[in-house]
Amino acid sequence: AAFKMQECSVRPPSSGSQRALLPDVVLRRPDTVVVLEAKYKRHAEQIERLGWSNVEDELREQHRADVLQALAY
Repeated sequence: AAFKMQECSVRPPSSGSQRALLPDVVLRRPDTVVVLEAKYKRHAEQIERLGWSNVEDELREQHRADVLQALAY
C-alpha cells in the first residue's frame, strides 16, 4: 500500500517552550505512520571543532531545541 502525505500539527498539553510541533513530513497508511524531521546543522562543524563547552550558549540552546523536537515525535 502506498503512503499518503498529510499535513500534521501536534499540540502537546505542556506549558513548556515547545508549544506546537510541526514535523517536516508525515506519511500515513492505514496501519503505519512515519514522521520525518529533517535538520540541517550548519554549526555542527563548529561544535565538533571547538567542543560542546566552547561554543556560544545561543548555539547550544539552538542545538538542544532541535534535538528535543526530533525526539518528541
